[in-house]
Amino acid sequence: MKTLPDNPDLDHLRRQAKDLLAGLRDSDPTVPLAAAQASLARQYGFRTWTALKAEVDRLRGRADVADPVPAQRIAVLFGLGEVTGPLRSVSRPDEVGRRWALDTDRGRWSPRTVDDVYPVTDGEADTRFQEAAARAGVTLPAPVRSTAGRVVEEIDGHRWRVHRWVSSGPPLAAPVSAAVTREVGEVLATLHGLRLPVDGICPWNARPLSSTSWEDLAALAASKGAAWAGLLAAAVPRWPNWTPSTTSRPRNRCCATTTSRRATSVWAPAGGWSSWAGSTRAGCRRSGRWPPRWSPGPSTRRAG
Repeated sequence: MKTLPDNPDLDHLRRQAKDLLAGLRDSDPTVPLAAAQASLARQYGFRTWTALKAEVDRLRGRADVADPVPAQRIAVLFGLGEVTGPLRSVSRPDEVGRRWALDTDRGRWSPRTVDDVYPVTDGEADTRFQEAAARAGVTLPAPVRSTAGRVVEEIDGHRWRVHRWVSSGPPLAAPVSAAVTREVGEVLATLHGLRLPVDGICPWNARPLSSTSWEDLAALAASKGAAWAGLLAAAVPRWPNWTPSTTSRPRNRCCATTTSRRATSVWAPAGGWSSWAGSTRAGCRRSGRWPPRWSPGPSTRRAG
């Protein structure tokens, strides 16, 4: 499910709805804008577009503001210039850490904590991958090294890294239009064409972090009286095998899902469902370990 940023923008949501409308009209030219708005609201966990807009109004201006001392230290360690504004949160904490925004006399930057990255790395492989992608023409937030040449610096017990802020449009909502899908495919082809050397699959994608199965989770939800427990229990038997593999497999075969087990991390190779050892979002890109010569198929959009 999509999550709203800390300081959401209603105009971004309107643009998301219009982008979604273009994707829906690829298959049904008669779909009205109201249907796209309602679909987008459900993707964010709201019953109606009106309810989603009300939540945006409630959250506006409520981003967290960090203590000025860490902001100054980040600016000094990474050579960002003189701080001209507070360090404000951009989003809720995720599986990596939390993203913030910082303004200096040299521009806007995107610092983020990386306390929860698994496995813990110095970020070098990831940064080399991003730098290679940028040289190949991929638009991305440029990684910033500290004045000591490091990617990650520890400040007050937290691990931080920084990227240049890149203003972009709103995030896409599925289904996207054919034109956007083609552009995404071209970017993916460029990334895979880099063929950077790797020393294995990132453990995040190949090593189970928990022995708890989806069946166990469904049973636990039922025992706690969760309103959605029945839906989860009914959905689990219809899902493909998402059990991560810890054994080695041929390089040209998909073999394991990411341990996050999110719908966005499940891919299908040509010829039927199988599991893939990494998604572009959850782990391999973060650690700079791209599985060589693998061709991901369409991901699932919704589980169950």
